[in-house]
Amino acid sequence: DFMLDYFDEKIADLPFIVANLITAVAFSLYHLLAYGEQLSAVSGSLITAGLMGFVFGYVRLNQKSIAGSIAYHMVLNLWIGFISLAIVVS
Repeated sequence: DFMLDYFDEKIADLPFIVANLITAVAFSLYHLLAYGEQLSAVSGSLITAGLMGFVFGYVRLNQKSIAGSIAYHMVLNLWIGFISLAIVVS
C-alpha cells in the first residue's frame, strides 16, 4: 500500500496502471524469495503473485482502503493452505 501510494500519488506523471504494475512486480519478487528459486516456484510466484498483486492494487483503489486487499490475501492463503493439506492427506 505504501509503495503503491508513493508511485501513484507522489510521482504526478505516473498513471495508476503503471504504479500498480510496478508494485505487482515487487510483490511477485518478494514472494519469489519466499517460495525459493525452483522452476515450479518461479512460475507460481511470478505469475500468480504478480497477477494477484495487480488485483490487490485495484481493490485498494476502488475501496480507498487496504482492508479489502488484506482480506482477499487471507482468503487466498487459506485456499492455498487447504489445497496443500488435501495433497498431503491424500
